[in-house]
Amino acid sequence: GTFAQIDAGGKAAGKFTKSATDIGAACTGTEEGLSVLFPGLDGSCHASAGALATCINTAAKCRACLALNDADGQDIDCDILDDNTANGSCGGYPAVNIGTHACTLNAASSSIALTTEAFPIPPFSATGALSIACGTTAPDGTAACDCTVTNLDPVVIPAIGDVCVNPAAGCPSGQIDCDGGAKQDVNLVSDHTIGACASNAACDTACDATCAAIAPAGSHVQLLSGCEGRCQGGAMDEAACTSDTQCTGGQCVGAEPVNGAHVGLCNCTCGGTGLGAPSLPGSLSCSVGTQIDVELPSDNDCLDPNTIVLPPLCGPVTTTTSSGQLINVNNGPNNTPAGGPQTATGVNANCAAMPGSTVTGVKLVGQLGFFDSTLGDLLSLNTFTCQ
Repeated sequence: GTFAQIDAGGKAAGKFTKSATDIGAACTGTEEGLSVLFPGLDGSCHASAGALATCINTAAKCRACLALNDADGQDIDCDILDDNTANGSCGGYPAVNIGTHACTLNAASSSIALTTEAFPIPPFSATGALSIACGTTAPDGTAACDCTVTNLDPVVIPAIGDVCVNPAAGCPSGQIDCDGGAKQDVNLVSDHTIGACASNAACDTACDATCAAIAPAGSHVQLLSGCEGRCQGGAMDEAACTSDTQCTGGQCVGAEPVNGAHVGLCNCTCGGTGLGAPSLPGSLSCSVGTQIDVELPSDNDCLDPNTIVLPPLCGPVTTTTSSGQLINVNNGPNNTPAGGPQTATGVNANCAAMPGSTVTGVKLVGQLGFFDSTLGDLLSLNTFTCQ
């Protein structure tokens, strides 16, 4: 509830008006300064009798709100109610430096699960480590967090090769919410074709518009786009191509070689954050920057020539719920492979334990979409559990 809802009749508001008038009359010309008379109040409260009245009335609202919560078993947000701002003025979350932590992956419960149009592939174990670096909590219990790849061991996928996951920089910061309430679900939508394109630049513009149109408004942004049969990046940027070898310093968008029927199609991948219901304490969402190469021969190392080089992207992960889907799979009319959109749920952090470098049990889930692999379009469900 809000103050207006609780005081629908205006009786308490009238008392606060009288309080401000009385304080103004009594404290405008004091023999000693207001800082001496009211040393327990913030310095801003000593500026004038009016400022003092505001501070005292705010404190009264805070104490009354806390009393109502205790007496009636309510859950009013007293930090908002007392002065309409989440600023810690009424029992806000303490400032805690969450710190930087190594999330060494538990191989038994960390995995990469791929789904094709026709069938799912048994999950591959994920090994390696991520870094989770968070700042100091604000009064609303949140702190900015960055999640980065420290090292991920190659994933051997039959018929494709060694999938090598490299770190990529430049991803936006996420957040941890130590007392809960933030919406932390994430979503991925990868569309093999949102229409025809004559260039990567045109596809990029169209993809931005496609992502912006996904509800709720403003929740999704472009993660990756490309016009199939065009070089992306490097000296030959925007030149027509059929393979990566023709794109010095860049990649040829599409299969290797490009499927002739796909030339001029705009691939678009959108990521959504801040979705779902208010989270429980310890929820964490962030973007993990990755750049993926595929190598042959398939010998479980990342020391061989690349057969596929994908551009870097920032994939959203969360400890709450991740959802994902492929659209127009393999440039056909089908939606998500092997059924409807898939979801996965993670496990929240313990903010009290994190300053002591304990992230054991934290489980981040996220999804990525890949077009035109040897097995066709793929939806990847990534599970990272810290041990």
